[in-house]
Amino acid sequence: MAPKPPPKPPPPKNVFERFSDYLDSDRGKRRTTILVLLFFVLAVVMYCMYKTELNKGQELIVAVASIRKFALEYDPSLYDKNDMEILAAVHLHTLHLLNWTLKNEKLQNELDILIEMLPGWQAFESNLYYFSDIRKSWHAAREDCLARHTADLVSCRYGEEQGFLDMMAAQNKREYWIGLRKNSSATNGLLWLAGFHAGTTYWARDQPNSGDEESCIATFSDCSLKACWHDAPCNEARYFCCKMIPEDMWFY
Repeated sequence: MAPKPPPKPPPPKNVFERFSDYLDSDRGKRRTTILVLLFFVLAVVMYCMYKTELNKGQELIVAVASIRKFALEYDPSLYDKNDMEILAAVHLHTLHLLNWTLKNEKLQNELDILIEMLPGWQAFESNLYYFSDIRKSWHAAREDCLARHTADLVSCRYGEEQGFLDMMAAQNKREYWIGLRKNSSATNGLLWLAGFHAGTTYWARDQPNSGDEESCIATFSDCSLKACWHDAPCNEARYFCCKMIPEDMWFY
């Protein structure tokens, strides 16, 4: 009897069958568990990053909306512009403001140098002021100011400037003629020497207390800030304050 032929070896397993066997092994199970944990951690990290970027996007939208609101209040002509155009306009305005600030600082430095050249003068918001040590009538005081370079009796455009004069009057305990007179054709019946009307008045209590016979104005020391004006006869002798606006050519 002829011997039986040896059994045929099983056909080789394909890649999927081998991979399945690997997963069923202890080693494969351990590695599969580790991979699942790693993928889970990665998913959590990616979700957190997504939420962070989403929040940043919302914050950016809110910030752009705030900038747009501010820009439209400042310049209504930007109403029809898109966000990018408004951001560009705000950036340009910011550069202009920065340039103006730098120029203002440079001007203040030059004013400090000029004050050293002009003893007795003081600087406030880019202008120069002279507070006299002698008394003169209103008209004589103006002539004295006009003789000092390009000065004149002080004309105040802003409340802050009037506050500065009141502060100096209180500090020096003196009253000062200012460049303001009564004028029936002007707003509030007052006209500054610089030519503009006195839209805001700073009368002391119970002032003015006379008519045209007291047509010149002085700021007194015994009063509340921005409430120091007195009307007085122009021929009375009082201290006075001159104001000089520097000219660019002085610095070059």
